[in-house]
Amino acid sequence: MLGGGHNHLKHHLRYGKCKHSNAASIWIATGRSSETISSIIHPMDSHQRLYFMADVPHLIKNIKSCLLRDYIVYEGRKISITPIQRLAEFQEHRELKLAPSLKLKAVKNPSHFDKMKVSNALHILSNSVAKGLQWMVDNNHFDERERKEAQDTAWFILLINQWFKLMSSRAITMALSRRKPGRYESPTRHLKTVIDVVKNMRVGGGHWIPFQTGMLISTSTVLTLSEESFDQGLSFLMTARLSQDCLENLFSCVRIKNPGVFAATTCRSFIT
Repeated sequence: MLGGGHNHLKHHLRYGKCKHSNAASIWIATGRSSETISSIIHPMDSHQRLYFMADVPHLIKNIKSCLLRDYIVYEGRKISITPIQRLAEFQEHRELKLAPSLKLKAVKNPSHFDKMKVSNALHILSNSVAKGLQWMVDNNHFDERERKEAQDTAWFILLINQWFKLMSSRAITMALSRRKPGRYESPTRHLKTVIDVVKNMRVGGGHWIPFQTGMLISTSTVLTLSEESFDQGLSFLMTARLSQDCLENLFSCVRIKNPGVFAATTCRSFIT
């Protein structure tokens, strides 16, 4: 999680899917508005704090799922799946594609398993999709009414794509660090911009969606932990180490060992 040869003294609590009842009750207890709380005093040690963080890969899936069923509004901008569907239809039968990883099925009629894949969410919320939308706008493939929505959607995709990279960094090149000028200021400025957007955006008819709380909690936690870590002399923070990938990898091992009976797997059956 952290580099520089020091031990980190803080704790953080991870929980996964936004729709899980336990996670929802935690979010309600810690605030689900613009004043969302990302940490509390540790219940077992008043000198330390307990940090909350939603799993970022699950959040990116929830953002994609939200777009598939509704639209997002932010300061006069409208973000929706419609321009992305138009892009997927436009390139469906072309040999050279603007967004090679974007599949029409993923944005038109995704199956239950398609919705569960993080890779599909990343393919939809990718830089190539944003650039493809802008190319279609520049080459008049949208009418006047659709142009603004396509540009707004492209802007949102770029914002979220960079947020995901910063929140799930696995290499020093993307890790938060104060070693070089601008290496820390630019990423933190982007993360703060995302916080502002998420606080003020609304879904559909003005609804607040659980993934917004998850994004606020997680982004605030990363910003706070990075500041405190660097003040203690740490060199960099690889944010992917704050995810629940280790737990997901364990689940994968269990599934491989007991294919088809994961729900009925016990500790005894897994070991034997």
